Amino acid sequence: MTGRTLLLKRNYRNTQQIIAACATILEGTSAGDSDCLTQEPSAYHGATPTIVLTDSIEQESRLIHSFLMDAAKHCRLPLHGGAVLCPSAAMGKAIAQRLVKQGVEAQFVTGNEIDLNATYIKVLTLHSAKGLEFPFVAVVGLREGTLPHLSAELPDDEMMTVSDEQRRLFYVGCSRAMRSLMVCGSRSNPSSFLESLAAPDWKR
Repeated sequence: MTGRTLLLKRNYRNTQQIIAACATILEGTSAGDSDCLTQEPSAYHGATPTIVLTDSIEQESRLIHSFLMDAAKHCRLPLHGGAVLCPSAAMGKAIAQRLVKQGVEAQFVTGNEIDLNATYIKVLTLHSAKGLEFPFVAVVGLREGTLPHLSAELPDDEMMTVSDEQRRLFYVGCSRAMRSLMVCGSRSNPSSFLESLAAPDWKR
């Protein structure tokens, strides 16, 4: 069998701002690779991705709701085009319930059952989001001990490998956003993954 493989260097999914912000997640770590960090500029422009820090569950829900509403209005797209990506199913189900209480249609779904045309905000795990894309995305759970989650039973020589795998998962989640991106983390115990994310590529 013969054939050829083409590597697409131009990103036709994300805005330039999201591409630049996502690249900073992997810069200077063994989790990155040259294909992720050196892409030709996108044809699309958008807002600078935002990082918000809070320890209040209620405030986090309001911030997610406000972000999705504003992004839908700015992009002139239906609200149900948005997605919330979480480290765990338990967190995702809780967030979906809180969004419903705020008066918007939201549902936690798995990768196997997701219907991209369904008229509700999709809440799913970071793992389930691989290969998908959404106009606007909120990535939540950036708290030390949650993302990254490093078991105390891990051998020391495996800590870096597992941390890099989870950093890569965070990158994948953020890169699911096509036009608008927000990341939510803990104010008192923020994830170490947020330490290097700063202006001008991120707005806090």
